Parts: sequence; structure tokens; C-alpha cells
Amino acid sequence: MNEANANVTVPAAVQQNLQQLFAELQGALGNQLIALELYGPYAKGEVQEGSGGKHVVHVVIVVNDINLNVLDRLAPPVRKAITGFNLSPMVLTPNDLHRSTDVFPIKFLDIKRHHILVGGQDVISQMPIQRQHIRLRCEQELKNVMLRLRSFYIQGSDNPEAIKQTLVGTVRTFFDSVATLVELKSGKKPVKKGAVAKVAAETMGFDGNAMQNLIRLQRGDINPSLPELKQLYSQMMMVVDTAARVADEMED
Repeated sequence: MNEANANVTVPAAVQQNLQQLFAELQGALGNQLIALELYGPYAKGEVQEGSGGKHVVHVVIVVNDINLNVLDRLAPPVRKAITGFNLSPMVLTPNDLHRSTDVFPIKFLDIKRHHILVGGQDVISQMPIQRQHIRLRCEQELKNVMLRLRSFYIQGSDNPEAIKQTLVGTVRTFFDSVATLVELKSGKKPVKKGAVAKVAAETMGFDGNAMQNLIRLQRGDINPSLPELKQLYSQMMMVVDTAARVADEMED
């Protein structure tokens, strides 16, 4: 477990399922298996014991080499876990981890920052991720979000469900990018969305209230009317524009 996740408690059932998967992967792959590492909401402590629902369990399976023979041996335990406890696997080699971070720096930074070693050698902590790649990808992500928001609104401006789903679907990508900006700008590393909104408002002048409303919408805590959804959509567009501007003006 890395330092950022030292206080995270993964639900017991998920731990048991992952340990079983690791044992089955060891049996299938032998020395080809390097590590099984948990990332995503469970590794961030966002899913609590007894929270209900069938949450996705995101893992990285690290192997020495990838070929059809390895994939054939790996497939049965992975398929069993996908069906049994909603596993979402990503299969990588150490070479992938070292050569893909320039293309997907935000995703891999998030995994590097918030992961828990289930078994094997913690190779994720050694991934090299460069600041200039992070900043550029962050700006790209935010400007993509900005363009999608404009396009989707034109197509569904009279449809409250379409507006709601667009906002909900945008929240995760947006908050991941803002969390990255916060770290680049201030060195702070907030994990949960509420903390990200608070620090972004304090350090970069973001509309903290709008960001908190987006969190509440994603959680299902509010059910806005069409005019309220449009107001929230307008606020979302403004905070995305603010974030894109901050990323653009930030030095590498």
C-alpha cells in the first residue's frame, strides 16, 4: 500500500475476492505474474463497508510479457472475477507502465497516487510521470470537456434527462483534471471530490458552490427541475472554462 492510501480500508468481501484472484493468477501464470494492484474508488476509500450496490473493482494486472499464451492462461480466473464481483481489469507489462505515462499521464498519475498492492511487487509506485505531460494532457481533457458540453447542449437543450446525464457523465473526468491542477498549482493532493472543490475554490478561484452542486447531482442527492439543470449546466461550463484557462496559463 502506498503512503497516500495508508488509512484506506477496503471492504472485507472485496479483499477476500482479490486475494482469491491473486492466488488463482499465481496458479495460472507462475513467474509471469508480477503484481495485482487495486485502484479506483475502492483504493481511494470512496466505497465503504456495507454501502450497497455493485461497485466496479478496478485492478491492474502486471505481467512480464503479453502474448496469446499468457492471455489464454490469464483469461479463466479473470472472466470468473468479472462475473463474480464486477472486476474491471487492465493488463500491462512493466514496459507499458514506463512508456504509456506520456500518453495517459492523468490516468496513470491517479493510479500511482491511489493504489493498493494486493500481491506481488509494487511496480506502479515506480512509474515515471513528467509534469509537462500532465499539464498538457490536463488542458486537452478540459478543452475536450468544454467542447462536448457545448455540443451535447445543442442536441438536448429541451431534454432534462439528457442534460442531467451529460452533467453526471462529465463529473468524474472534470474532477480528475481539477485534482491534477490543484496538485500542480499548490502541491496539495485532495482525494475526494468535495475536498477537490474546496481546495480549487481556495487556491484558484473556482466556483466552489457550483462544484458541490455537481457532486450532489452525481450522487443523486438533488433532483433539479429543467430551469435548475440549465443553471447548473451554465455553471459547469464556466468552471470548465476557468479550469482550462488555468491549465493553459500554467508553466510546465
